Amino acid sequence: MAIGAVVFAQSPRMVLFEHFTQASCGPCAAINPQVQPILDANTHRSTSIKYQTSWPGFDPMHNHNGSDVNNRVAYYGVTGVPNSVIDGDGPGSSTSVINEPDLNARVVMMSPFTLDLSHKTQKRFGGVDIDLTITASQDFTGGDLVAHVVIVEKTISFTAPPGSNGERDFHNVMKKMLPNGNGTDIKDSWTNGESMNLSLSWDFENVYNLDEIEVVAFIQDNRGQEVLQAAHSAANLMAAGANDVAITRATGFSSFDTEGICGSETTPTIEILNGGSSNLSSAKIYYSINGGMEQEYDWSGNLRFLDKQVVSLPAIGFTNQAVNSIDVRIESPNDSQDAQMSNNTINRSFKAAPMTTTVSRVEVRQGPTTNNLTWEIRNDKGDPIYSGGPYGSSFATDEVDLSLDADECYTVFADNNANGLNGYIRLYNDSDERLVDVTFESSGEYTTDFGTFSISSTDNLIEANTLKVYPNPASSTTFVEFELLENTQMTFALVNTIGQKVWAQTKQLNAGTQQEEINVSDLAKGLYFLQMTTDGGQSTQQIIVE
Repeated sequence: MAIGAVVFAQSPRMVLFEHFTQASCGPCAAINPQVQPILDANTHRSTSIKYQTSWPGFDPMHNHNGSDVNNRVAYYGVTGVPNSVIDGDGPGSSTSVINEPDLNARVVMMSPFTLDLSHKTQKRFGGVDIDLTITASQDFTGGDLVAHVVIVEKTISFTAPPGSNGERDFHNVMKKMLPNGNGTDIKDSWTNGESMNLSLSWDFENVYNLDEIEVVAFIQDNRGQEVLQAAHSAANLMAAGANDVAITRATGFSSFDTEGICGSETTPTIEILNGGSSNLSSAKIYYSINGGMEQEYDWSGNLRFLDKQVVSLPAIGFTNQAVNSIDVRIESPNDSQDAQMSNNTINRSFKAAPMTTTVSRVEVRQGPTTNNLTWEIRNDKGDPIYSGGPYGSSFATDEVDLSLDADECYTVFADNNANGLNGYIRLYNDSDERLVDVTFESSGEYTTDFGTFSISSTDNLIEANTLKVYPNPASSTTFVEFELLENTQMTFALVNTIGQKVWAQTKQLNAGTQQEEINVSDLAKGLYFLQMTTDGGQSTQQIIVE
């Protein structure tokens, strides 16, 4: 009776098949077609993960996430492909793979756990959210348990073989192990009925087809590598309706790679995705910056389900602030009602390029490799107006005083032909504040925009030319000093480069000289914007935390 009760409390097993293969492995091309029919016939009682190794040749799927593959190769001691591990038992000799008797023998062994696994694609189709509940179906003690959650792409089909073995179709390819190849440590001892939940997310990367994304989870005992239970969440991405368009990304810049904008006009960039079952041929896009006048753009094209397109919007004028905000919405896909409105609007922050004074200076530091570093400062027409290098002495420093025109845009252009770290270029204003700091970490070209526009103050309650922030850069404490023309309530806030407010404080101030101390010791190193807001407007200053 006691034995019967224990067996009854256990759970049916989902068997995990882990297979090591490669797109340039000759034997893999012969063995894999024998393996897949067994897996396809047993999806009700088994699931699989395929790891694309780095040898014996080229495999683009390995290059997408080699670290997680290599982790499992080392964990099992795999030395040749193709090779298989069933519920942690293996690997065998090369070409040792799953067979029906192995699966039958394992599936009859009951498990001490149940796994409830589900996943859903995020509303902007940029990633996946996973929910896993682990429940003990009997008492369990003395293990060294780890929970693994694995993103797989169910089917990847190439028009031409990606490797040298002729294979074009690949199944259940591992894309990412969450949070990494080591998994998540969980309790080693459980009582019957005890449960825990894991919630994980992953941003899509190197995915061939979003609608092929599936999730596999399993519990493994590191004492002997046995997999105690597995679970599978099938691909579930379906069209919300016939007509559905989403904005997946947006920036006020002319490209997603730009880091700062100079001037008072920009050509925003967005990315749209067709989430509808019908091909998307038209949509209306509305956009504005900093709450200004909305502009309309009629988009046309031809996107199939889950196809994306980067769209460059027509130029729009705006008042450039230290941190700007763009609002975009998209409507009327194919001149119809959108089937899912939750992904039709987006708001994103983007920063202005550093703004300096007309009298400034450049400091250039040559690294260890001589005669490989040159630089220029170019005006808004692309003409070089200052230049330097190459430098014949290691670790030499070159300082050049700049005389710039007001209300103009400029570009720092540098070319480092040396491999590895090789110096830096910095721009300082007339208060010796460092506004541009570019380190030459590898060979290549480096460009950074800056300008001489005034973007610091729109608040007429602050006496002109009295606003100062010092020391800047700061490591622990910085002070802001200014002359206030009348009594007012002022909110001080620090905003990072992606528009997140990291600190804020509101004070009632009396007219006269003000000096406020700001503690920045707990902030990460980098650039921040100090915003001082009253009913009359807002003043903004850049602060660098070192």
